[in-house]
Amino acid sequence: MGSSSGLPIEQPVHRVDMARLTISKYEVTFSQWDIFVQSGGRNRLPDDEGWRRGRKPVINISYAEIERVFIP
Repeated sequence: MGSSSGLPIEQPVHRVDMARLTISKYEVTFSQWDIFVQSGGRNRLPDDEGWRRGRKPVINISYAEIERVFIP
């Protein structure tokens, strides 16, 4: 990963280990996140910024928060 030419922020070239990469087939939705919060898993409902909740992908939460909930 990285580039030996181009922008300085793309440097240095380095190896990336993808052995522990986990990916979901679908985005985590507001509905899924809201159920998790209601079950006592978290006490913070993220702001939907007017998108409406439901089946829309959840926003305003970090990857680390999703990882603690959905990745074994």
